[in-house]
Amino acid sequence: MIAAGVALAASAYFLGPGALALFSNTTILNTLMGIGITTALSGTAGLLNTGPTDPSNIGPQGQLPVQTPNPLWRIIYGIFQFAGTVTFIDGPFLSWVGTGSGTPCNNQYIQRVHTLAAHQIAGFIAVTIDGQSYNFGTDLVLLTTANNGSNAFGPPGMWGFINNSNPWMGAILFAFDCGDPGNASQPFPFLVSGAQITTPAGPFVLGSTRWPAGALQRGRAKVHVILHYVPGNNLTAGPLGGAPQPYVLGSGRIPTVEFKIMGRIIRDYRIITAWQADTTYPAYGYILPLGSGSGSGGGSTSSIAISASGPDTNSTGMLIPLGTVSEAGNVVSVYAAANVFTTGQKVIVFGVPSGGSGLDNSEYYNGIFTLLSAADPTCTYICPYTSLPTQSGGLINSAQAICTTTSPHGLSVGQTFSISGATVPTGAFNTNSGAAFPIEGGIETGHNPATWTVTTVIDSLNFLFDISESLQQPTSTSNATGGTLSAASGVGAGASGDVFVTLAGGTSGATIPDFAGVGLGGTVTDGSVTWQNVGPATYAAGSGQTGLNNPASLKLGGPGSAGGTGTYLVADAWQGGTAYAQYAVIEAPIGVLQMALTAFTSGASRPPFVPNGVPVLDPNVNLVGQEVAETNAGGGSWVCLGRSIYATCMPDDDNTTNQGGFSNPALVVADYLQTAKNEFGLGATLTGDSIDTVIAAANLCDEAVVIEIFPPPAA
Repeated sequence: MIAAGVALAASAYFLGPGALALFSNTTILNTLMGIGITTALSGTAGLLNTGPTDPSNIGPQGQLPVQTPNPLWRIIYGIFQFAGTVTFIDGPFLSWVGTGSGTPCNNQYIQRVHTLAAHQIAGFIAVTIDGQSYNFGTDLVLLTTANNGSNAFGPPGMWGFINNSNPWMGAILFAFDCGDPGNASQPFPFLVSGAQITTPAGPFVLGSTRWPAGALQRGRAKVHVILHYVPGNNLTAGPLGGAPQPYVLGSGRIPTVEFKIMGRIIRDYRIITAWQADTTYPAYGYILPLGSGSGSGGGSTSSIAISASGPDTNSTGMLIPLGTVSEAGNVVSVYAAANVFTTGQKVIVFGVPSGGSGLDNSEYYNGIFTLLSAADPTCTYICPYTSLPTQSGGLINSAQAICTTTSPHGLSVGQTFSISGATVPTGAFNTNSGAAFPIEGGIETGHNPATWTVTTVIDSLNFLFDISESLQQPTSTSNATGGTLSAASGVGAGASGDVFVTLAGGTSGATIPDFAGVGLGGTVTDGSVTWQNVGPATYAAGSGQTGLNNPASLKLGGPGSAGGTGTYLVADAWQGGTAYAQYAVIEAPIGVLQMALTAFTSGASRPPFVPNGVPVLDPNVNLVGQEVAETNAGGGSWVCLGRSIYATCMPDDDNTTNQGGFSNPALVVADYLQTAKNEFGLGATLTGDSIDTVIAAANLCDEAVVIEIFPPPAA
């Protein structure tokens, strides 16, 4: 545990004397006025992977001293630009053209991880290199197989420059992670030990042996940076190509890199989501009558019998036979003639036959992996073992399983559930929640997550669910049979977090209806309003749906993007290439809810959701009912339900300095008070009176530019 004093630095806000009377709660008053706060930060020491303290050779022109990073962990509220802390560094790597014993190396690169904050953030606004700011989409581009010059500019799934007039093209690459604690996947697949790509100069290993697959820095916002040196503008000289002057490492220095970010996601207590009597609701207005989902609420847990469950999704046309399965180093190549996958996608490989010789190689080839490439008809992924013999056969499928129930399941996309009591054939995928199983040839033991998440609803008896967090290595395609499905919401009754929407609008009655007795898809009459339970919303915070580097999911937005794509990298809950059920509700942008009007699969680019930035309390801005079309070829639209329970995380698109509700000092203090002590807060519980005080103060506070909490450097 790291104990440290915490200083709260707030700029650009002032609470006048007239506001002091509002703070009847002494805890909040003392916190706001005292500002000096002492707390404890835990669990951070193990995340610091320091670099070497001795100089490392950086080409023939000089030495670069690499110092141990300062273990500084920041808590950022609002918008801030800084470099963060280098918590991982490895290199230079000298493993391709020009490398030889006793000869100068014309190509070198360094891998770094900049850890920015000890929490999830709302997104990235820009990157600054040596004082020059670069925007997303216009300058920095998400690399895909269509724009990366056969990997010459960098691998698909990283961000880089593709214009030869830019001095950093091929010389610096980025991968961004907002620190979503719900994301259990490897955030930086091209940093993982053994990661390999093929370029015009040939194949080479890009990953670092010091960053194993289990290195996640989960719950920490961070950026993977690759710096590459080549002594000339020659795209064939090295695996990532060259760049015009300045040559990044050629003069023995690395550039100064900073990141402009949107900080911590916090609650906005001014947003009313409770049911109100005798109130007029517009069409597509919503309420959370059973609570926001963060605590206990109405509803109960019901159980439904299961007929079968497992990753045999042949009914959806996704189960694809494999031809040749081979390995070069740690990179496995599988031939899938009907390949429909994308780079960065999670897949499950199973049924690859054993190689004999006393070693069950099938266990090593099989499992759940993130694709390094998916160029039809060959897919590649990193395997933790080397020297595996070439095989033939087996199957590949997206990392999801199918569940068939004996009665209507009542689930929707994004809901969580558990499976218990399923019978699992030998070698088959175990769908029981929390089940233990051997991994890595029986050397270690893993466990399934406590709950699964619905990804696609096929019909009332069949749905698909995400199994990407499992570490199983199944060899049989057989399904588990029997068992019981249990869900905390949407099965027979309403539950905390369920969203109730009125499709037509109306005026509520004088008495609150029995919302707890209304299950998913059910309706209840309330005066002239008909409320429908559409299930829980998928919020950005902790959802695991906030990935920023998927080539099939370009998440650009921000002020001014109503007629275009925007230049902010937005870590909200929208994901490209995702099947959304009718009435699925997501948070996009952060602080606003959107609902799918029909069932559809989302496109590859984030729609220009409304709003891109509006004054938090502007009564003249009516968000509810505004629609935006999806970017896919198949159609589909989202309709805005209004503000969510979280503060907005965009600067207002009104030429003011307002930075959105997530930097409001009163809301920030409320977040700090309630954050658990084992994170960075005080672990307090706000009473109803305290919340009223926070709301009153929030309505008077000017928006801060940035509020930052940080511990002093370690002694």
